This record gives sequence, structure tokens and C-alpha cells, in this order.
Amino acid sequence: DDDDDDDGTGGKWFWAGDSKNGSQDVWIQYEEKLSKKFEKAYLAKKDKVKVDSERYIDIKNLLQRRYDDPNKRRTVKRVVAKVKTAKSKSTKSKSKSSSTTTTIPPPVGTTI
Repeated sequence: DDDDDDDGTGGKWFWAGDSKNGSQDVWIQYEEKLSKKFEKAYLAKKDKVKVDSERYIDIKNLLQRRYDDPNKRRTVKRVVAKVKTAKSKSTKSKSKSSSTTTTIPPPVGTTI
């Protein structure tokens, strides 16, 4: 099952949908199960991955293509949230500030 090894930090996949003016300029997220499947293929450095019986993702060129006519295509994108980096930085700054306050000696002549 593709859901077993997900830790929530992988990429999310989107396809370019049609806006009201007919341009492919609206980003629509693939359903979670497909997004995980695409991410797994991307990390395994695969060239393509199946979307459904009519379409596949050309990972190398970030395009969704049709099996019956590969020239029919839509742009896809992969977005990765950088959650771990921000959390790591805040932890470091907290430990720095607390160590600074605990190293100040009491004033001379003060009894503890």
C-alpha cells in the first residue's frame, strides 16, 4: 500500500486546469492517493507514472500526457512544504536564549 510510508513531508502534485478564459492557469491538486503515487515514482527517478487508463505523468518534463495522443498535455507541478527546517531553527534559538539566562551569576553579596 502506498500510504504506509508517508510521513506528511513529501511533495504534493497539481495539474493545470482550465480557467474561465480557456487558459490552463488554475492549479488543481491531485487526490492524495495519486499524489503519493507520483511522489514515489519521482523519488525513484522514474520517467513516467500512470494517472488513469487515459493519462500518465511525464515526470522528466512535468507534463500530464494522454496515451492516445502524447501531444495533448497539461503542465503539472510538485510542491514541497519545508516544515522540518523551520522547526529546527526555532528549537536552536530557544535553547540559545535559555542557556544565556542560566549562566548569569547572582550579584555579589546575595544569598541563595
